[in-house]
Amino acid sequence: FSELYAAHPKKQNRILAEQALIGILSSAVSQPTTASAILKSHLAWLPEWRRQEGRFAPQLHRWLSDGGWMDDSPAPPAEQERGEY
Repeated sequence: FSELYAAHPKKQNRILAEQALIGILSSAVSQPTTASAILKSHLAWLPEWRRQEGRFAPQLHRWLSDGGWMDDSPAPPAEQERGEY
């Protein structure tokens, strides 16, 4: 959790974020697979969230609780600029 929280642009509601992650992992069929999916998705979203100094980044606990980690990852910046989706 510490690595995930440290990388996230918005440092708010740490306890809620940790509780959300614990809840997700405790109900997961495979905790290692779910944890890996969360980290992979978070890494994919970081460049998008860091634009404008994280102003539009969701709070980590909301992103976890709302299942944001299960959403499609954003397109790489080069593809976005060319208009490919």
